Amino acid sequence: MRILVVVPSMHGGGAEFVARTWAAWLADHGHQVHVHTVAEHSRPAELASNVVWHGSDRVSGHLATQRHLRSTVRTVRPDIVLSLQMYANLHALASRFGQRGSRVPVVVSERNLVSIGLSAASRGHRRKVAVARRAYRRADHVAAISHAVAAEMVSSFGVAAERCTVVQNPAASKVTTIPDRLGPGEDVVRGDRRVVLVFPCRLVEQKRPLLAVEVAAELDRRGYDTSLLVFGTGPLEEAMREHARRRAVTAVFGGWQEHWFRSCPKGAVLLMPSVREGFGNTLVEAAAAGLRSVAFSGALGVSDAVVPGLTGTLTPSDSPEGLADGVEAEYGLSVEGVDEWLIRFGADASGTAVSDLLERVRISAS
Repeated sequence: MRILVVVPSMHGGGAEFVARTWAAWLADHGHQVHVHTVAEHSRPAELASNVVWHGSDRVSGHLATQRHLRSTVRTVRPDIVLSLQMYANLHALASRFGQRGSRVPVVVSERNLVSIGLSAASRGHRRKVAVARRAYRRADHVAAISHAVAAEMVSSFGVAAERCTVVQNPAASKVTTIPDRLGPGEDVVRGDRRVVLVFPCRLVEQKRPLLAVEVAAELDRRGYDTSLLVFGTGPLEEAMREHARRRAVTAVFGGWQEHWFRSCPKGAVLLMPSVREGFGNTLVEAAAAGLRSVAFSGALGVSDAVVPGLTGTLTPSDSPEGLADGVEAEYGLSVEGVDEWLIRFGADASGTAVSDLLERVRISAS
């Protein structure tokens, strides 16, 4: 197949990692893969050499972005288009209008839960979601990141159930070597009353970084020697630093690190107090690196990324006390007996799944 992947960029987060992993896998397995980045204007260094890159010029505005994408579609003449993230999805679907000849099928991949927290979103974001609710129904297929996202696509966006498939992320493929599994620092031993919390994410409201500080403070109150390792940047970074100072929490800010788990000691616990998650790539990355996790079950998508009792805990409460209870249950433990589960999130399993889906959609549309 000649596949055109449309994505905002090739670096900066979980969706970008998935896009470049899928593009590389598809190219390595005989497909002609082209990537169009709608918000990146030079070839991304992370993109595999056997993938052809197309980007938009340094111009602003949705109309200019759409014009450049349509030019790429005419040049590449793909058998199918695969897009990731809402902005790219909308442009990929809009690019079909005015196409001459047979219509190119489009598979959009939604990566987040949209409805939770929408009332507090900006007016511009709400308008974008309103457009997506109508446009996604016209996609040839929707590839959801998790069962929670798939449920929202069907129940809230009106996507037909037979045109919505969960395609697992290749999250475990990031942890590939023995050094990846051996973090520096003193190991956390269960019973020593020392806890290392790991918070690897964008420092934005959805992730609730100030709540992570409150969980560390609650563990300190319970008599633990607690430290918080923060791997991420964002608009709430200074607020998180100040909150940690006020609460006398030991917090180390390491900036965003693609392989954050290399800087974590054994026995550390990943904490994900997010109000919502489409999936939670770092939960699988943690398990692959041998680290247990604690996440708020109300974030919904995390249920696809944690095996309770084996890789971590899903807490019914998002209070500092409830999340601290989960950390107390998990600190100092390792991850054992989940290799078969982790294979599902490897590059081969995920790449095969998306390749099979694209082939089915292409045949059905022909």
